[in-house]
Amino acid sequence: MKLDEVEVPVIASNLPLPPLQGSDRQVKWAESLRPRMLGSVATSNPKLAAAMRSIDDATWWIANQSRSFSSWTWPKEWSKPDSMPFQQMRKDALSDVYPGAMAERLKSNRDNPREVAFAEQWLYENDWEARRHLLDNMLAPIDRTNGQPERSYRSDTGAERVAATVVQWLGSNVGMCFLEEVMKRSPAVRAWFKQRVFSDGGDAKALPPVCPHCGSDLDE
Repeated sequence: MKLDEVEVPVIASNLPLPPLQGSDRQVKWAESLRPRMLGSVATSNPKLAAAMRSIDDATWWIANQSRSFSSWTWPKEWSKPDSMPFQQMRKDALSDVYPGAMAERLKSNRDNPREVAFAEQWLYENDWEARRHLLDNMLAPIDRTNGQPERSYRSDTGAERVAATVVQWLGSNVGMCFLEEVMKRSPAVRAWFKQRVFSDGGDAKALPPVCPHCGSDLDE
């Protein structure tokens, strides 16, 4: 299904949804979830909801049921070059919910893939429905009796806005240069990235010795 083929009235129609793929138990479970999840998206983003109708993997609906929309994981095929319309919809949906001051830069008509990646990860780490609250863990002392932050910053829009803006900024050219300078300042940080990022068998030397944005020598 292509974006330009998706008509908004499809959402409101009574056309049957495509059969789901998976075990009998997975299919039954996903069928009970799909109408609610489609409905939660249809009001604000009807074309995305229409595209979601084509997702026939039962495990996708099950995996995302308890997550907030902002941290849903999308089908891998939607990330392929020929799936650009879906990528555009995903970015526009992200910009609508991201609390940072520069959320407009995340829209599909802006070419800021690194900022999108940082923003998506920040929303994932602060998904309250999935009991992830990184902002609280950063700002509030931890209650030793239950391992949870002593207070919540969920309703503190000021703290949330500042934190989200800074995280997105790290994905900008200036922010990436900031991270590169940090790696220059501390060999331990650079070594950590080499070990963690390339520990899956990749070439540790692939970490560039020169900042691709400002041209500074990282090994100086």
